[in-house]
Amino acid sequence: MSLSIMGNVDVIPVEELHHLPDPEPMGPRHKPISHIDLIQLGRKAFNVNELDITNIVPRLSTDRKKMICTFDVVLLGDPDGTPKWQDDIQKLIGIFSNFQNQTGVVTMGAGPHVFACTNEMIDAEFKVRHKSTKNLEHNIRNMIWDKVPMFDGIFEAMTGRQKYWSEMPITEEQAAYHIIDGMKRGVINSRELPRVVEYWEDPEHKEFKTRNYWSLFNAFSGFFQDRNPFDISDRSAKLNRQFDDIYAGIQEEHWETTSEYERLCSDADLEVHKDLEGYES
Repeated sequence: MSLSIMGNVDVIPVEELHHLPDPEPMGPRHKPISHIDLIQLGRKAFNVNELDITNIVPRLSTDRKKMICTFDVVLLGDPDGTPKWQDDIQKLIGIFSNFQNQTGVVTMGAGPHVFACTNEMIDAEFKVRHKSTKNLEHNIRNMIWDKVPMFDGIFEAMTGRQKYWSEMPITEEQAAYHIIDGMKRGVINSRELPRVVEYWEDPEHKEFKTRNYWSLFNAFSGFFQDRNPFDISDRSAKLNRQFDDIYAGIQEEHWETTSEYERLCSDADLEVHKDLEGYES
């Protein structure tokens, strides 16, 4: 899981949001709401789904007109406050961005790789967006309310993907092929290829020493996490497409093998039936 934030922002306590002046409309159609009201709207949307938000960390631009806010999600009323999604791959990162200008939008993004920039660019696996218009307060609450029930399925799929790749062994020859393929796809360039090989052969974390596809995935993603955030977003998308294609290839091969197996079983069943027919006659 990774969170990349681009731009000059200051982390401030949630309590300080109450002391900020309300945003002024910049036109007849511009109806911005305050940062604290935006957070409360999100909280209400989660509450309706028997969830709550905690560990709220607001990050404001220097002029205090833009906010990038992260939080965890817990079960409503849970005395322990244990995050509902704890695993690294499925931990929810909510991003609320309030841009107090006429073209600004409010966005919530969630996923294992979230990129947010104070220039209004937000990239995530899952997003909810709405312009700062008169219907913002009503619509954004309902949009989040409607989408929150989808999170279980979204993060289960992400967790399932990690589990699948963690259980899929890979040979050195296969790893070498996919690393070269990653270079051809633009995930890395030719000068970076030796570094990815280094990350693969000598991983930084012990859990990636096991020779499986998840370790290979992290050899790529771990290598370019310190790159420019705009670059990370593009590379992550290409890496995910590469592994989607790998998965499709594995499934196709499995299907062909299964089909052949089923054909052989069908032939065997036919022979058995013939023998039985002869015996009965």
